[in-house]
Amino acid sequence: MARTGLVVFNQEYPDYYMCKSCRTHIALAEDFISIDADTELIGATFDKAVNLRVDGPVHHREVAGKTVVDIYCVNCDDKLGWRYIHVNGEEIALEDDNVRLRMKKLVRKYSNQILDAETMSPVREDP
Repeated sequence: MARTGLVVFNQEYPDYYMCKSCRTHIALAEDFISIDADTELIGATFDKAVNLRVDGPVHHREVAGKTVVDIYCVNCDDKLGWRYIHVNGEEIALEDDNVRLRMKKLVRKYSNQILDAETMSPVREDP
C-alpha cells in the first residue's frame, strides 16, 4: 500500500529517478552531481533527494574517509544507498548531506519513457 504525503515530481518534461521496486519519486535529474563505479556499487551522487528514510546516528559508518548513513525508500523500505554526514574538505564535488544512490535500485523517467538507471535501456512501465 502506497504511503500518503510522498513528494511527487510534476514536470512538463519529466526527467527524474524513481525507486525500481515501487516507482516512488526519489531525485530530479537536475540534482545529479556525478556517477562512478567503486568496489561496492555503481552509484550516482545527488545534491538532494526526497522520499527517503535515513538510519539514525547509531548506524553511522565510515566509507573512504567519509561518514555516511544508509538511506531507504520511504515507501517500500528498499535500501537505495547512503547520505553523506561528514565529508573531508578536500572533496570538490561532495558536500555534507549529498546522497549516493545505487543505480541498480533506480529507474529513470525521461520524457515518456522509463529507463533502467544503470543501463539506460527501456523497461516496462509497471513495477
